[in-house]
Amino acid sequence: MKLTIFALLLFSSFSWASEYSEAQLADLKSSWLLNEPKSYSYTLRHGGVFGYTIEKITVRKGTCTARAQSVYGKKQPWKKSKCEGHRIHELISSVQKQEREGVFQSEIKLNPEYKFISYYSVEPKTEFTDQGWHFEVLNFKAK
Repeated sequence: MKLTIFALLLFSSFSWASEYSEAQLADLKSSWLLNEPKSYSYTLRHGGVFGYTIEKITVRKGTCTARAQSVYGKKQPWKKSKCEGHRIHELISSVQKQEREGVFQSEIKLNPEYKFISYYSVEPKTEFTDQGWHFEVLNFKAK
């Protein structure tokens, strides 16, 4: 009996709670990398339960630039930022990683034209509270 309970607890911690399988997420990332426009821009809003950051991302011929504004209680001034972790393929990678590590609940929405993840909201499987995070890609424009 104890072994059965242990096995159930162990395997429940490895559950895949996403509406997309690991293979489907890998396909989304591969498809984006194959079809990524040479130049595009978007606004990325990302954060957690205590606030968020808005990033203006511009990619021109493969070179990325970014500006950011933090909103934690009140809006902060815009500052030059880094693209690292904020490119579309990196956002998909962060979803893949989180889904592998475990989630209590997650929601994924795709961009209707380019089929990348345009919205992700998650409550990670963790012993701590208030660990939820999200991102949303807004105003995507290929140039």
